[in-house]
Amino acid sequence: METILTAKNISLTEAMKAYVEEKISQRIQKIRGKRRVLESVLAIDVGRDTRHHRKGIIWQAKATLREGKQVLYAEASGESFQEAVDFLAEELMREVKKSKEKENAQERRGARRAKKNATIAKAARFYRKGRIREEGI
Repeated sequence: METILTAKNISLTEAMKAYVEEKISQRIQKIRGKRRVLESVLAIDVGRDTRHHRKGIIWQAKATLREGKQVLYAEASGESFQEAVDFLAEELMREVKKSKEKENAQERRGARRAKKNATIAKAARFYRKGRIREEGI
């Protein structure tokens, strides 16, 4: 998985990069699997944002995960860098699990439909009360 990490109004340290990698990238790889993750791009924006009527330094974290045509987006804020990244990781994991469950449900639905459409000839069916003989008993 390609991970793009950008910063706004701060300079990223190696510790910050490692923290984001540990909290987000590795968890996505664990959930999605190796094959699916190879073709995905994860873009993470982290920065300080002070807004009017808010006290202290506000940390913003945004993530966009692109897997082919599918795009997952999550956004979080917190009082510290770690808190913002933790909230972002939780929200992004929720989105990833939701999309994975949706894909699995579609596969199962298709399998049920295929099973329903596959019919067996009446002569080849099994009967619960024993075999029907044409000799006549």
